[in-house]
Amino acid sequence: FGEGIKNPALNSWGWFDDDYHLNVTNYVFYVLAADGINVVKFWPQDYYNQTNQGGYIQLRYQTGLQYESSCDSLIGDVNNDSILNVQDIVLIINLILDGEYDECGDVNSDGTINVQDVVIFVNIILSIP
Repeated sequence: FGEGIKNPALNSWGWFDDDYHLNVTNYVFYVLAADGINVVKFWPQDYYNQTNQGGYIQLRYQTGLQYESSCDSLIGDVNNDSILNVQDIVLIINLILDGEYDECGDVNSDGTINVQDVVIFVNIILSIP
């Protein structure tokens, strides 16, 4: 296993009982495509195959959904200047400190603006060539 960034919601798709058996919660997840418009809705249904071996994830999904954002530009571009940079990080931190919500600052789209958004956004900026 390697370190990485993920949406913490992925931790909630199942839980292990005392016998280390994964119990699926049937939570529904939404993934925004790279184009920033198309959305895939999916929900894991099982983790085991017919012989009860783990790692055989079964899921249902739905495509054809679209995301409409109130952001004029990219998610994370809080000042809407079409550039993802340190200025946006400062604005996201100010939103956190002021207890305000701005959809453009909610980088992981979890309904809150917090340190996770800052960490994800910093990693996005660092990965831009």
